[in-house]
Amino acid sequence: MSSAPFPGLAGAALLSLATAVEPPVQTQRPAPLQAEALERSLAGGLRWLREHQTSEGFWTVDGDSGAGSIPATSLALLALLGAADPGEEGPAGEPARRAAGWLAKRPPINLDVRSQGLVLHALAEARRRDPEAAELGDLRQRVAALLAARNVQKAWSAAEGDLSDEVVTSWCTLGLLSARAAGVDLALDELTVLEAWFEERVDDTGHVPVETNSGAPAHGAAVCLPPRVLLAPLVSRAPRLEAQARRLLRPEARPDWEQEDLEGWCAGTLGLELLRNPGADGWHEEAVRMLFANQLAGGSAAGSWPAVGFAPERGAVRTTAMALLVLEAPRRASRLLEASVSRMTEVGDGEGEEGSER
Repeated sequence: MSSAPFPGLAGAALLSLATAVEPPVQTQRPAPLQAEALERSLAGGLRWLREHQTSEGFWTVDGDSGAGSIPATSLALLALLGAADPGEEGPAGEPARRAAGWLAKRPPINLDVRSQGLVLHALAEARRRDPEAAELGDLRQRVAALLAARNVQKAWSAAEGDLSDEVVTSWCTLGLLSARAAGVDLALDELTVLEAWFEERVDDTGHVPVETNSGAPAHGAAVCLPPRVLLAPLVSRAPRLEAQARRLLRPEARPDWEQEDLEGWCAGTLGLELLRNPGADGWHEEAVRMLFANQLAGGSAAGSWPAVGFAPERGAVRTTAMALLVLEAPRRASRLLEASVSRMTEVGDGEGEEGSER
């Protein structure tokens, strides 16, 4: 995790938020030998994803090529993109192009809300890598469809008529923020409303009540952290954000495979890295050790992680993609912050973006 500050409002806001958090005892980044092991683990997972991608570009979920393939393919695309260095295709290359092309052909009207957010997030990150890629489609239409799918609270529900869902709203918010970083104009009022919605759900201890079968004590704080950190410099507020980070850093909330909380580990790792919290080093190291210990080594499953979590029927593709996103979190956080700062500079720290769409 780099200590070099980002320029402008975003850098100042994020650094002030980071220093407000009381860190635990600091842990060093992985030693060189462990860094090599991390790269081997990444390579194994990415290889498994490439080997199990269909020729059309998607990934099946336990042999089912139906709707469940859309979120799985979105997560796999994010993992492929996260492994490639800027300006280089790395392990992404043709598999990422095929995945993006397949997702771009899924119209928002045919997708559930969670899938809409995931697809927008993945395609926007692909757009940032290749701004001229015509096959990615018009992100503005996906942004408009996602905004139209909000409920009366201006957030998103897992199903029509349900209460607002923190996990779904977090993915949808990340989709909007990625689209904005990719060049889609988005009224800042929309982002302010979203931060206000998240703010209402965080108590003074950083707890965010979210129903989950994982038993993870800080699942809500984890899944809501990345969008709140990225929203903070845009809306110039983020009360109790440091309390969310502290809640994640409690001993009982550290990564533990028995909790089967891949979504929480994925979001928590990225959120702490985005916040540049001093405790991110120790959290990421623990997550890396946990994933090393559970990565499969033999046969056709070599390099993958077994299906676990809130909905294990979603399959090993989802588990493996999320595990890779955890391993890639430090580099992904740097890119997301750089993209956010760059976009703020382009629009003059947000001025002139109000109410328009490119």
